[in-house]
Amino acid sequence: MDGITPTPQNVPTVPDKSSDEVRLPDELKLICDGNEDNLVVYSMDRMVSPAKKRRRVDRSVATESGGNQKDGKSIPTKAQGQQSESVSGHLVNSPTGLDQSDIGQPERILDSTEIKELNKAVLEAHVKASPILCLSNPPVRDGKKLLVLDIDHTLYDDGPGLLRPSLHQFLKAAYVNYDIAIWSATPPLTVFSKLEAMGVLNHPSYDIACMLDISAMIEIDYSLAGEPEKNVKVKPLCVLWNYIPSCSQKNTIMIDDMQKNFKLNPQCGLCIEAYHPRNLEDAEQDTMLVELEQYLNHIANVKDFTTLDHSAWRNYGVRVTTELKT
Repeated sequence: MDGITPTPQNVPTVPDKSSDEVRLPDELKLICDGNEDNLVVYSMDRMVSPAKKRRRVDRSVATESGGNQKDGKSIPTKAQGQQSESVSGHLVNSPTGLDQSDIGQPERILDSTEIKELNKAVLEAHVKASPILCLSNPPVRDGKKLLVLDIDHTLYDDGPGLLRPSLHQFLKAAYVNYDIAIWSATPPLTVFSKLEAMGVLNHPSYDIACMLDISAMIEIDYSLAGEPEKNVKVKPLCVLWNYIPSCSQKNTIMIDDMQKNFKLNPQCGLCIEAYHPRNLEDAEQDTMLVELEQYLNHIANVKDFTTLDHSAWRNYGVRVTTELKT
């Protein structure tokens, strides 16, 4: 998958010609059965090859209409911006691994290996389908680390329209050592309009490398764990790492006010207090970005971010400074 620019046209349908591949659900979702290891925690640098053979999850052999026939299987066609249809029968879109219309087929609960395998295939497809808007050319600079930032209640409060204090100074300082990506859980036009309102586009002191929106997030389905109300959308960093091959868990940090967004990449996430100023006076008391600027500066020369504990970031100042001097 290296070198593939994620675009909607690149969504895979059938990984290979083998009759032994995993078939994807209609909606790309990860499955959690209570064992979060089976979510396939993608703090790894790269995805597995989509050409790698996998065991099929659904063994039914019925074919759907509307797809191209090949080797006795139905290969779905893909319209731009639409989800894939079926591959050799009904897709796995229920905890049992079988659709309600699989009449006469015995229901079967997916085992742990099958869930992890399906999650790998789902995430591979999601990575290829996720749109990324490049805002600078080139999108990244040699030797820089990657800083991924949320917008709402991290950098900006849309309600009163207040920037978090010291925003531009923070971005200017971070830009010295980091390329900056924005990832917001809102639609693309909303993200762009917020960036314009914040005054961060075409700023003379820094560039925003790229922008991601809610469509690049993926949902984790907890229904198999008996917790359907806890289904959440998260931000899988492998979407960015596939787009920017020089970036990985070793040089990426993501800052957000919601811990759940780091579910697939807990090592890379730094959760901060949400910015909810009641008024301008209240906003002026916030020093979060000043503190973060100092932290990012402290760790800029650390070769491998996986050695850091971002959850204790406020305690890192003296320790990291000492490490860098040794």
